[in-house]
Amino acid sequence: MFQIDSATGITPPEPAPGITRLFSDLVAWQQDPGSTGPAEIRVRYEPRASTLGPEMIVSNPAGGATDAARGLAAAGDVGGDAAIAWVQGTGTSTQIVAEQLYQPPGGPTPTTSPAYVRTPQPVLSWAPSGARWGPITYTLSVDGATVGQTGGDALAVTSPLHDGPHVWSVTAGNPAGLSSASRSARVFVDTVAPMLRARLSGARRPGTRLTLRLTYRDAPPAGPPARGASGVASLTIRWGDGTSTRVKRGTHRIVHSYRRAGRYKITITVLDRAGNRTRAVQRVKIAKPRHRKGRK
Repeated sequence: MFQIDSATGITPPEPAPGITRLFSDLVAWQQDPGSTGPAEIRVRYEPRASTLGPEMIVSNPAGGATDAARGLAAAGDVGGDAAIAWVQGTGTSTQIVAEQLYQPPGGPTPTTSPAYVRTPQPVLSWAPSGARWGPITYTLSVDGATVGQTGGDALAVTSPLHDGPHVWSVTAGNPAGLSSASRSARVFVDTVAPMLRARLSGARRPGTRLTLRLTYRDAPPAGPPARGASGVASLTIRWGDGTSTRVKRGTHRIVHSYRRAGRYKITITVLDRAGNRTRAVQRVKIAKPRHRKGRK
């Protein structure tokens, strides 16, 4: 917040109870350097309400002498950004000139989702900077290398990433060249579906226990180490008789019984953390029990 007298400077108001004090200081004035040049506008600015910064000349002498008597004003916003406006020139060349003094933009915040992706060129997104003056340009970096820039809140990775974990961040920059970087975030690329095999054994009769033996794992593509796989997230069996089993990870042997004779389709689905899935189907025929003929 600002209370500004453009001729003498700022007197920051006292904050309301319970509100942390955060102000920017700005002093703007006209100075006549005499024979060395025309009158000019100078400022001292401090965006964090501590010691005032060095003097800066904000007017351009090519525009002629400044005329503070005809107008010199300064103001700012709650983000600490400031602007100075003044009258400069004479006759038909008279103009109102403005100069902006920027705070560093607030840092963007990477989104927490998705933590796992199935594409080697994911779209990474973030909550934008809270800066009020722009335009704000966002620079995306992945594994320490710049990917690209955008004025939006998301950007696709241009070069394919290998399977495995990656670290990324985004930096917000404003027209004054000031910038703020986000915290680092992680994204895990997994482009390979899990491996799954199933084998059913046991007598195909109603009430008889059948055993389904499963072999499954989430393997990385050829080349990268095992950390290139995100890992199995879930494994589900639909028995085809209206029942299903959610298999605990690490379990490889499941027992099931069918109450009635018929033909059933067993569907096994394994899903990894990135959402890749593999499905296996087995068909089983449960025969009616045989009845022996009695002796006469």
